[in-house]
Amino acid sequence: DMPRVNPRTPQGEADGVPERGYAPGTGRGGSTVGLDMPAAAREHSKAPEDAARDPQARGYRFIGEALATYLIVERGDSIILIDKHAAHERVIFDTLRERGHEAASQVLLSPVICQVDEETARVIGENGELLSEFGFEIDDFGDGSVAIRQIPSDIDLGDGAALVEELAEKLRNGGRRDLESMRDGVMHTVACKAAIKAGRSSDPREVMGLIDKVMRGDVRYCPHGRPVSMELTRSQLDRGFKRA
Repeated sequence: DMPRVNPRTPQGEADGVPERGYAPGTGRGGSTVGLDMPAAAREHSKAPEDAARDPQARGYRFIGEALATYLIVERGDSIILIDKHAAHERVIFDTLRERGHEAASQVLLSPVICQVDEETARVIGENGELLSEFGFEIDDFGDGSVAIRQIPSDIDLGDGAALVEELAEKLRNGGRRDLESMRDGVMHTVACKAAIKAGRSSDPREVMGLIDKVMRGDVRYCPHGRPVSMELTRSQLDRGFKRA
């Protein structure tokens, strides 16, 4: 979806910002922390046939995807269902934390103007330095609106106003505790918005690295504490079908 841009967008700039209409940027210090998929997933995407051809070497077999949300894996006498969004969200959250919150950023060719309330604009403005740590540049545009000029890579701007509101809410809640809580709140938002979306079909080549992490036990819970996988054993299925 194309984000809506306020008519007050400066003359000479585009009327809308396409999803990938940006000049590539970098995180602090020139780093480029990719938020699309873990490196392992990118490696598997180069040769997906290897994973499909040799499930015994991996100890499991990736069957496919259900409801554009759950990855289905067979291991031994069990079926594992993986919530792809929750699992990927955790991977991104941990990556940001390990690398000091740095995230690759994208500078928009034209700012996205969002109408917000006075309190939201104030909170965003007061935390500009903190937001910049994560690749955001959001400033006051006047008359109850803010301008999003830069965001972390791979965050969809189709709902820019919702993004600003969520950031402001996390900053308000974290501010009642300490700066680290505020950073965690922003990381939660970045990870959630950048993760593979539930409801959208994914290329099997994109998810193999993610599945590896879950099956190894590296990823068990999303940043909000929800489990990322569920196991159904053969005995449970047999009982359900009254075979046992």
